Amino acid sequence: MESQQKNNHDNSEKDEIKVWLGTDGIIRAQLKKTVNEKDVEIVFDRLENLIRASSGQKDILININSLSIIRSSQFRKRTAERIITVAKSIGFRKVALFSSNVIVRTIASFIVAASKISNMKVFANEEEALTWLKQP
Repeated sequence: MESQQKNNHDNSEKDEIKVWLGTDGIIRAQLKKTVNEKDVEIVFDRLENLIRASSGQKDILININSLSIIRSSQFRKRTAERIITVAKSIGFRKVALFSSNVIVRTIASFIVAASKISNMKVFANEEEALTWLKQP
């Protein structure tokens, strides 16, 4: 994935919160292993800034695996809702969320369905998400 990294803005390796524009034109977000509400805000602020700085509509790929270690379903729900809010406020072509954790995917899927955003989907892994993003 490092080879796809084009721009990592102010993200440091130390904070493990990464948002970057890949050479394939897909904006990617990776949360660190343990996450709290402040971390989620940092990710979405970086996402918004990068999308606004980019020209044209972009595809977005968000790894939500780290949400699986959060015991609070309310926090997972608020995080998924924040994804929807950001998605509605900025221009994008497609948003793909992925997690290997079935509980995280289920919560995210319910919220995505309720949002009625048709070009946002939840996947079990990065490969499936990328395949969908690359479709016209």
